[in-house]
Amino acid sequence: MLNNPKWNQFKPYYDKYFSTDNFTVSYMRSIITYGQPVEINGFKYHNKTHLKSEQTEFLKEFTLDARSDVQDFETGSNFEVNLASFLITFDELMEVVLGDALKALFSMAFVFFYLVFHLKSKFLALIGVSIIVISFPITLLLTEGVFRVTYLGSLQVVSIFLVLGIGCDDIFVFVDAWRQSEALPKEIINGDKKKRMAYAFRRACRAMAVTSSTTSVAFFANVFSPMMPIKSFGIIAGVIIPVNFFLVVILMPPAVIFQ
Repeated sequence: MLNNPKWNQFKPYYDKYFSTDNFTVSYMRSIITYGQPVEINGFKYHNKTHLKSEQTEFLKEFTLDARSDVQDFETGSNFEVNLASFLITFDELMEVVLGDALKALFSMAFVFFYLVFHLKSKFLALIGVSIIVISFPITLLLTEGVFRVTYLGSLQVVSIFLVLGIGCDDIFVFVDAWRQSEALPKEIINGDKKKRMAYAFRRACRAMAVTSSTTSVAFFANVFSPMMPIKSFGIIAGVIIPVNFFLVVILMPPAVIFQ
């Protein structure tokens, strides 16, 4: 019976231990196909394309109600039910994206206030957060225009938190180098901000260039992965680090001088 073609067509719906001698399964799945056109309150649509948005919305609400009923039935039982549907996948994805966006905003707000605390300047903190934010569109422009990476998934969102930390490190290094330049002998600096900036620029850029390049190369190593999402993440993360470095080098010196 196991070699019967009719029997084999049911194998994908059960685990590998299911057989004529073992009807106990650890998991199983069912596929339910909705019929169209639907009939709502006595009104029947002509075909599946007739007022398609209304039919889709009705089926979406029906699916959400079914998921709610399944979850209620699952409570207190010894099994777990996972309901998947293309109709609600986009809504579920948007819920996840919204949650991640709120976390990113919270992280960015925390970074801003920490920058204010460390730099003792709201202006420099605002410039620092702006540099981090500007890094994203420039990176996407380079990855899509130069590297032809058009895939953008949930894994790529992690780069937001990466550049928040690494970008702040670069800003701290540069501002600390500027503050250290104040302790140089007066006969060398003589109150000249240009000389102080030259010292701070050379000192900070070396440290930032080393750390940024090694981190970027580490992320670029993911391009050898056979998995496309990981490869795409490696390219985006590998590009956003040097982009943030160059933005710090270009924008922070005039901001510090102005401050």
